[in-house]
Amino acid sequence: FFFSSRRRHTRCSGVSWARRCVQETDNRLIQQKEGGVTHLLDLVKQIVPHFVENNADADAVDLLMEVDRLEDLVQYVTESNYQRIVLYLNTSAAYSADQAEYNKTLKTSYEILSLIHI
Repeated sequence: FFFSSRRRHTRCSGVSWARRCVQETDNRLIQQKEGGVTHLLDLVKQIVPHFVENNADADAVDLLMEVDRLEDLVQYVTESNYQRIVLYLNTSAAYSADQAEYNKTLKTSYEILSLIHI
């Protein structure tokens, strides 16, 4: 796998390693237009919890937005991080590329708030 060879050459760990993985994943997603990206989505599912556990919530949100899987964010929200995540979602909604992305971002924010305040 392409990440194992990169890891030998660098001494990055933690969030910096995960950010490098995100950049590499983003490049791969752009290169492959159809099919063959399921292994990359599996990698995203491994990276996002790592980001959330290490207080890199904005990076987790950005990655999920990039791969159009923002609805998966709800499962990683806790009492301790929901405020940061909702604030970032609401702020980034203003920079959405189109109305559908804007609606999806605000809907996810609403779902998180509904989940926490039940």
